[in-house]
Parts: sequence; C-alpha cells; structure tokens
Amino acid sequence: MDAARSHAPRLARVLLAALPALVMAGTVAAQDVGSIRGVVSDRDFESPIPGVVVQVLGKDLETTTGPRGDYVLEGLEPGVYTLVFTGDGYQ
Repeated sequence: MDAARSHAPRLARVLLAALPALVMAGTVAAQDVGSIRGVVSDRDFESPIPGVVVQVLGKDLETTTGPRGDYVLEGLEPGVYTLVFTGDGYQ
C-alpha cells in the first residue's frame, strides 16, 4: 500500500470530525445579524401599498415593498434603527 492511500482514511476522519465545528461556527456567526420585516398599508383604506422604498437611516440599505406591501431588510446587526418610507402620493 502506498503512502497516499494509507493517509486517505485518516484525513477523511479528520475532515468529518471538523465538519460539525464548521457548521456550528457558521450558525454562531449568523446569529450576529438579523432582519426587519413589515407590511406597509394605507391607514384609511387598510390596503397594502406596493412600490414603497424602505430605507435604514444612516446605512446603505434599502428595499422596495412587494405587491402585498411587504418588505424585508436583512443583514442588520442588533441595534435600534430608524426607517424612512418613501412612496408616491404619501407623506
């Protein structure tokens, strides 16, 4: 048996043993960010408003509401944020 073949099973065991640690590290890192979700609707008619731009004040992050007025802002660190909503015909 040559040296390359004799090391292959041991290397596979090391990689398989390290895999749970790598998965757990990714899970811990993912917990450091969050998201803000919501729905923008007309107060008078209680209907969703699509196409509204939702911005996080002071950050380079924005999204637009979907057909049901829903939005998601992802990748935010824990904290307090101010959102700015901009839509045609609304103040």
